[in-house]
Amino acid sequence: MTARGRSVVAQANVLWAAVGRWPKRIRRENAELAEGALDVRFALGGSAFLMRLTLRENEPFLRVDLAAHWRERRTTLRSEHWLALATRDDVVTNERYARAMASDGTGVAVFTAEPREWQVRRLKRGGIHFATTLLRGSGLLRPAAAADTSFAFAYAPYEHAPASAVERAWDAFVHPNRVALFESGDEAVIVTATTPTPEGDGVIVSVVECDGAARRVRLRCAGRAKSATSEVAGEVNLEDGALVFSIDPYAQRSFRVLF
Repeated sequence: MTARGRSVVAQANVLWAAVGRWPKRIRRENAELAEGALDVRFALGGSAFLMRLTLRENEPFLRVDLAAHWRERRTTLRSEHWLALATRDDVVTNERYARAMASDGTGVAVFTAEPREWQVRRLKRGGIHFATTLLRGSGLLRPAAAADTSFAFAYAPYEHAPASAVERAWDAFVHPNRVALFESGDEAVIVTATTPTPEGDGVIVSVVECDGAARRVRLRCAGRAKSATSEVAGEVNLEDGALVFSIDPYAQRSFRVLF
């Protein structure tokens, strides 16, 4: 449900299983409230699933955690979503999320905590279908060994939100309690990675401009940075512990910061 009360989800968070082209029925066993969340149990053959749906205060998305006890063979399990959006080209998928936005600015993003590949299908009667494979069963004839695994999703409806807002929401979903080493003074510039240098004397921080405009950026550092250099051609200055630099529309930049 968006801020204006519009529901743009036809179906979402649907578990679908099949052997080849032949679908298999997933049974919903029960649902109950527990610890401020809704727990829903499913079963498929010798496999069992527990899905927990949580809406936390001040979070702009619905969290979905899925625990699976998987014993199927020759079976594929997918997560599927149908969005009632009359959209043309504004569909974005990457390993972090899939999102679609209609011409009126109404959109939905499906976040994942684990890297995922998405299949996208535009429906003949309008709308978008997203799907991602969660599990594949053993191809052996004997029963598969049991495997316990878990997945985490979130559903974020929005209106007229720039790409940078979606990126920040994804980061809040995956890292709700993290204290960031670097923080951008411009909301359109997102920190995408922070990795230690091979020598162990600093970090390499990477950023991307998400909203399509050239900017002058001040990237604050929580540590005591001694020096900062650009990984490729381009200037960067260290001013009062912050990295100051320019970035082009949709560009990526990386910097080596020593402490």
